[in-house]
Amino acid sequence: MARQHYFRQRPGLDTRMVDGEAFIITPSTIRHLNPVASLIWLALDQPLRRAELVELMAEFYPGVPREQLAADVRRALAQLVEMDLALQSKSPC
Repeated sequence: MARQHYFRQRPGLDTRMVDGEAFIITPSTIRHLNPVASLIWLALDQPLRRAELVELMAEFYPGVPREQLAADVRRALAQLVEMDLALQSKSPC
């Protein structure tokens, strides 16, 4: 089984919460996250594996099938990394 990567917030970014949605302030822009992405973002204040995030989402959205949660988490993490808001590493450090 392949070892899963850890994800965490990129250090040095500022977060503002407005009505359950995160606004991430970078040196060059402000990024707006929807409520689901905001929940993932807030959880990434500590390094977490994708499977841990799926478990967390299952607690908040118990009626959603795990396969859908896993796909949503995978997509959100890819977008956060692509936007340079989150880091991906092989270790939790």
